[in-house]
Parts: sequence; structure tokens; C-alpha cells
Amino acid sequence: MKANYGSLYNVIEHIEDTFTEVDNDVCGALLVSNDKYATLFQKCSDLVIRFPIILKVINGSDEGGAPICLTMDEHDALLRWFNLRTNMESIKRKCIYIRGHMDNVAYLKQVTGINIPIQ
Repeated sequence: MKANYGSLYNVIEHIEDTFTEVDNDVCGALLVSNDKYATLFQKCSDLVIRFPIILKVINGSDEGGAPICLTMDEHDALLRWFNLRTNMESIKRKCIYIRGHMDNVAYLKQVTGINIPIQ
């Protein structure tokens, strides 16, 4: 018996196609519902306002393609920004992980009719 992987590949393709939407939904929900995430987001925004060079470094560009040189304060701000973003990503990954499990439970309930309590 030959395995039919066509439907599995369709599911994987669908997940890849919708990931950006899910990612954006999670970020929006976290900003509203998670105080720690919202605080980290605000601190990142404040750093970018105070040190606009952070975006130049992140985007890899400066006027005319000139090298980007940082002062010690800008360098420290960039390191703080990276640390804050890493913490935000950790919270987001956890949320996406949990959301995936919740979606699986909902799917199992629908397919099997088994009542799986979520507490």
C-alpha cells in the first residue's frame, strides 16, 4: 500500500501560508492581554524613538550606503533593544505553542466527539 502524502503536504502548505496572519493575531492579542509583553513592546518603541539609529542597524541601511557607526550609548541601547525583543519573542513563541495545542484539542473534539475538558 502506497502512502498518500498529498493531503499532508496541503496541510503543511496551508499552515505556512497562514503563519504570518496567526503571528500578527498573536502579537495583537498579546499587546492587549499580556502586560509584560505590552511593557516590553513599549520599552522597545521608546528606545527606537530615543535612538533612531537602531532601525538603521536593523534594516541594514544608512543614507548612501555608508557604514553605520554607533556611539557607546547607541550601542548599549541596541543591546537593550535586542534583549527586549528576545524576551518578546519568547512570550510570543509560548503563546503560539499553546494556541497550537488548543487548536488540536478543538479538532480532536470535533473529529472524535470526545469531550476533553480544558481547565
